Amino acid sequence: MGMMATNSQVDSRAYAFAYVIRTMSDFPADFPVPQAEHGFIIALFLPQETPGVFSHSAYPAHILVLFPDVLVIAMHPSGERTEQRIPVDSVIWMESRRFLLDGALTLQTRDRRYTYQFNARDSNAVDEFLTPLRARVMPPAYQANVPAPTAYGAPLDLKFSHAERTHLEPNEQLLLRFFSPPVQHNRGRLLFRKVEWIAGDYVAFTNRRVLWLSDRNGALRYRYGTNLFESSARHVMKLTLASGGNSGRMEVVFGADMAWRIPVRSEWLEQARGFVQDAQEIIRGPMR
Repeated sequence: MGMMATNSQVDSRAYAFAYVIRTMSDFPADFPVPQAEHGFIIALFLPQETPGVFSHSAYPAHILVLFPDVLVIAMHPSGERTEQRIPVDSVIWMESRRFLLDGALTLQTRDRRYTYQFNARDSNAVDEFLTPLRARVMPPAYQANVPAPTAYGAPLDLKFSHAERTHLEPNEQLLLRFFSPPVQHNRGRLLFRKVEWIAGDYVAFTNRRVLWLSDRNGALRYRYGTNLFESSARHVMKLTLASGGNSGRMEVVFGADMAWRIPVRSEWLEQARGFVQDAQEIIRGPMR
């Protein structure tokens, strides 16, 4: 447990925006300041959910505090819990969901899933925090001697091309990717015709990470927004592809009952097989 600041006039439950905390002195005075064995790196304040007229906030204000070996989540003292500790080396993957104003950061460990919600308007602050967190969870691996990445599936559309450029970090090398684009599907006829969209899926290996990017939110495809899963490639135990009927499923397996399950449409099954075959060398390679 940390120490409390002394300014009793501060009530950070009234704060409406997320912001990055770069020094320990910038903590809101009504929060406990977490302590750790090694030095402070960066922190992110996430405000509480705005309560409705007849409801309470679903989640309290909290601060994600990054130290070299542990991520500490400090909760506002008005909540039921005041602190959580997640060892950095226990994180298997991270998920960053952003659809319209709905944002969430999820950390998956072997034992538990931790989810922290935020307003997607605050994405710049969240991204600034994620860069050093990613450096601890997915440290740089090796320099790959590849002239260009091998691409399977369809060429990237405008949305996923922009997303790839946004999510690849400086000096990160794209090695291999597979892309199944969003597609429009018409059901029924004439006056009863219904237009549906099937979400797109992008899977890639770099010299540092494995990525899965989709515009699927639940069962629906969203025009605006994406969901990004990312993990160090050293956590991948195997990559498989199963097919049957008119579709298939790619699985990135991290352990027992821990996998990303990625749907593959029938027209992209052969391309997906090539991707899975080429990925085996990366999975067994120097990132081990």
